[in-house]
Amino acid sequence: MINLNGNLLAALDLETTGLVDGYHDIVQVAVVPLDGNLDPLDTAPFYMNIKPDHPERADPEAMAVNGLDLAELAMEPDCWQVADYFDEWFERLNLPLHKKLIYLTQNAPFDIPFTKHWLGVQGFEKYFHRRGRDTMFMALGLNDQAVWKNRAVPFSRVGLKALCETLGIPLDNHHDALADCIATAKVYRELLRLEV
Repeated sequence: MINLNGNLLAALDLETTGLVDGYHDIVQVAVVPLDGNLDPLDTAPFYMNIKPDHPERADPEAMAVNGLDLAELAMEPDCWQVADYFDEWFERLNLPLHKKLIYLTQNAPFDIPFTKHWLGVQGFEKYFHRRGRDTMFMALGLNDQAVWKNRAVPFSRVGLKALCETLGIPLDNHHDALADCIATAKVYRELLRLEV
């Protein structure tokens, strides 16, 4: 996409042990680079489970949602190792000098603070451009546009599952970071096509 100025759009999603950044841990991360049609690039996505630093803080409800097992996660690499793997993966993308990933999320106010906590603010700024995209905010904006034009709002709910249902996008394996990245990219494509 020419408006990305040489940067690369990539869907980002996390699964965590709860909702509080700095208290709960990331236990799964996926980053899926996208082509100009918003399909995954041929390059392998970054997709890993992460050993939680504080499994005792895990919210049982959050773990039931993501379906990950704390005992199995204890065998995964820790967040520092996964950050190193992410750095190696990022370097293999061979982006032009000073170019970064432009994140595409569903609910950036959740994903981005957790990601910054994991990679550090400087690390985050090394890999990700500040001007990300977000499907939830875009759907809310389209709702506002519809109201402005005195039309019915297109989205009564703006969670990923609800957006997929409204837009007719299959959502298999919801709350798996990779599956949710792919669904988020499909939602974004349909939102770009939508006229309200």
